[in-house]
Amino acid sequence: MRRLRPTRALGCWRSVGALLLLGSALLLSAACAPAATVARLGGPAPEFALPGLDGSTVRLADFKGRPVVINFWATWCAPCREEMPVIQEVYERYRERGLAVVAINMEEPEGVVRRWVEQGGFTLTFARDADGAQVKRYNVTSAPTTYFIGADGIIRDVKLGAVTQADLDTKVQALLTAS
Repeated sequence: MRRLRPTRALGCWRSVGALLLLGSALLLSAACAPAATVARLGGPAPEFALPGLDGSTVRLADFKGRPVVINFWATWCAPCREEMPVIQEVYERYRERGLAVVAINMEEPEGVVRRWVEQGGFTLTFARDADGAQVKRYNVTSAPTTYFIGADGIIRDVKLGAVTQADLDTKVQALLTAS
């Protein structure tokens, strides 16, 4: 077994120490760095700026001070297609009281989405998440997924799967009452 000379061993330990110090600094800076906001119940709704079907940019900030329902959906999703008329009806009933509804399509071509919306005669605010970035930030793991956001911008409720008329009425009335 070969013995290291003291100066070589000391140099080796200095290198290990420097690496440990550098690694600790990187971990600490990563932990302290502001992370992109991710949706969580009771937390602020992550901001977004997405292309709308009307050519505008749809931003969550545009609805500041209003309760907002955000529905993640797709044309290939049967429950999404079935619930959209219900969401439209609830929107029409409560929009005079300040309710905003944003239907965010998940990663489909604009032409497909536009045709489906026009055929349905929907008047909600529609936006497209073409790259799926908002799907990730809002932790959408199944379609449809609906978020209920208070006028203060806080996520008050989340519904995985299709919403019923009763679900929507109950959750929207709770949002409007809290406003």
